Amino acid sequence: MITYLEKEIRKIKKEGREEGLQEGWQERNASLAVAMLRKGFDMATITELTGLSEERLRELSRKAES
Repeated sequence: MITYLEKEIRKIKKEGREEGLQEGWQERNASLAVAMLRKGFDMATITELTGLSEERLRELSRKAES
């Protein structure tokens, strides 16, 4: 029989894994966007393919230039 505490621990672990995966995808998309910016892709295409906002792309663009 699973106790309430065990259920809560499982729930928290699952949420942590999901957050970690989401963060990983965001980092991957940011790296991909930087590479695309360096290759000359336009912002509209990068936004469409990565799901990143234009504001985030501008931030990444400044980092890519330095």
